[in-house]
Amino acid sequence: MVARQLRSVGWLLVAGTWIGASCAPPPLVELPGQDPAIALLTYEPGGDVPLTREGTDLYVDLTLAVDVDGLAFVPPSEGTDDAEGEGHFRFYVNGDLVAEPESRFFSYRSRANEFAPGDVLTLTVSLVGNDGQALDNSEDGSDVVALDVVAPQEPTAELRFVNAAPDAGPIDVYAAGTTTPLFSDLAFGDASRWLELPAEPLRVEIRAAGSSPSSAPLLADILDLVDGERVNGVAGGFVNGPDAGSFRVLPVEEGWGNDVAGRSRVRFVHAGPDLPTVTIKGAGSDSPRLAPFSASDADGETLDIAGGVRLELLADPADDRPLTSFTTPELVEGDGVLLIATGRLGSLARESEGLRLLAIGSDGPLEPILQDPQVYVLHGSGDSGSLELCSGTQEVSANLTYGQMRPARLSPGSYDLKIFRYPAGCTGSALNGAGNLSTFAAGERYLVLLTGEQTADAGEASIQAASFRDTFTLGDHSNAKVQFVHGASYSQVYVGVVTDGSILAPNVLTPPIAWRVASAEVSVGAGALLLGIADAVGAPPPPYTPIVTFDYAAQGGERQWGIVAGDPTPDDAGDRGLQALVVDSAPSAWTVAQVDVK
Repeated sequence: MVARQLRSVGWLLVAGTWIGASCAPPPLVELPGQDPAIALLTYEPGGDVPLTREGTDLYVDLTLAVDVDGLAFVPPSEGTDDAEGEGHFRFYVNGDLVAEPESRFFSYRSRANEFAPGDVLTLTVSLVGNDGQALDNSEDGSDVVALDVVAPQEPTAELRFVNAAPDAGPIDVYAAGTTTPLFSDLAFGDASRWLELPAEPLRVEIRAAGSSPSSAPLLADILDLVDGERVNGVAGGFVNGPDAGSFRVLPVEEGWGNDVAGRSRVRFVHAGPDLPTVTIKGAGSDSPRLAPFSASDADGETLDIAGGVRLELLADPADDRPLTSFTTPELVEGDGVLLIATGRLGSLARESEGLRLLAIGSDGPLEPILQDPQVYVLHGSGDSGSLELCSGTQEVSANLTYGQMRPARLSPGSYDLKIFRYPAGCTGSALNGAGNLSTFAAGERYLVLLTGEQTADAGEASIQAASFRDTFTLGDHSNAKVQFVHGASYSQVYVGVVTDGSILAPNVLTPPIAWRVASAEVSVGAGALLLGIADAVGAPPPPYTPIVTFDYAAQGGERQWGIVAGDPTPDDAGDRGLQALVVDSAPSAWTVAQVDVK
């Protein structure tokens, strides 16, 4: 019988080198209770087995050597039914037969992701006689020894990706050399789930969503993943256009400081390629200063969860005039939020590529925060001296004389705009009584016209504030886009092109415009025009004889307000006759020009 010839079994698991207390093979270990004894050359029960990672796939890889004293090893494919003393091995993992090896030395590799770090594996060796006889009189005709081992916990980090690149489109993020994305179809402003990965340098490749894994990536970069850390891979910058080549991945670790009652923590990330180094005023006592493609301290700044905190971006910390500003929404107590400045400062805030803050909370993206509304206040009241515009005790603009215009940044919301003689300090009786209610939305620009007369006679309009939102069509480089605003002491007017002293029907540019109202946008071909203002009371039919005319030089790509201001029949010494004020709403700073009428 084969069983009488067996003395010991040696079982060695190899992962490149011997695994044990030293580089030398461990001694044979006799296991009691077996007759004949079966010995294992391997780990202690509960010991570790090696893991292999290929991309995102995890394998258990083992090389095994089995030895049995006195057994004539004959592979099962060569064995006979009546040959005593011949036997072979069967190898089981968690009860499943995985190998009947053809050699005393053999390898085993699990299926991809069949086991995970921390799983317990029961490895079993079975000795089978090729003659079908029991080896040790056991019921199943085999000697069996099982050993429980553990797939070790690997050093791991967590990775989340944020698409903060306005023109990249949806993206797929790959680990280099793999064909399955780590993160798929991330649109601008999206954040992925958290993914656990080995704590080691990770080469990532970013492709347009749906592109072939073998296609050239938009970007390849290396992220250092450190054991136990959470890292946000912030893809920012631009792939195309004037800032092409600024596209990159900025690693931002999460290491939030202690929770504070009634506060959340925010960390600022500068990912705007044309935004200079800025100081963020209002973001705590430290007012972090960030260079392009950098992040503030990992602890984060604490902000009131009620929202309404005004964050001003200053190019010079000693200059109180912000490049732009943002107002925070309501936040969640104890949450950690990344505020990522991305987009172009040189684009309009309402454009898809305009500068904004992406807000990424612990559970994913929040609503983006658009720039605070920008308000341009224009003094167009012909008989008024210096004026100031206020909302409550907040000064919006001050010391404005006729024809002057100044910008202001306000938090989004509704404002009761009151006009005072300068310098009133927003106190006393307002010239426009209870004020004029205006609502300003984030991401928008507004013209606020101070119009009417401070000393209005019967039939004349008293001084008021009128607001107009910049809704001009963008991208037309051949024509000028114009909205005409009626800001004169007159009930209704037409605007049209004058030829031979008249405004003919084909040349009427607007329907009747009432006071404090703007016309629809008018597209005007480039060139020099003579425009006229005509009486529209009662909506008489054309042709019209203009009350006044003025020269207008239209240029392709301009977006302007043409404002009719003043009094057509000045009867007081302080009255100003009719005049045109032309406001050019350039992307950077608006300008105003006074055009004399004829």
